[in-house]
Amino acid sequence: MRRLEPGVPVFDHDVLVVTADCYKNHINNGTLRFEDLALIVLDEAHHCNKEHPYNVIIRDYYLCRKSDAAPMVLGLVSS
Repeated sequence: MRRLEPGVPVFDHDVLVVTADCYKNHINNGTLRFEDLALIVLDEAHHCNKEHPYNVIIRDYYLCRKSDAAPMVLGLVSS
């Protein structure tokens, strides 16, 4: 599996599979830009609490974007 490296455009990849913490870290350090993605899939979204990385990502990055600059979000839950 290739690692995201600084300077490697995210559009060189069709699919990125990362944990929520990893995704948040890549956004924070500038390796990945939030607006470069078309879809974010949040697996096990029902486990989120106030400071869960999914909530932090949505609160700090998604909600402050214009709708045309924000990726779609799909939350998956088990039933």
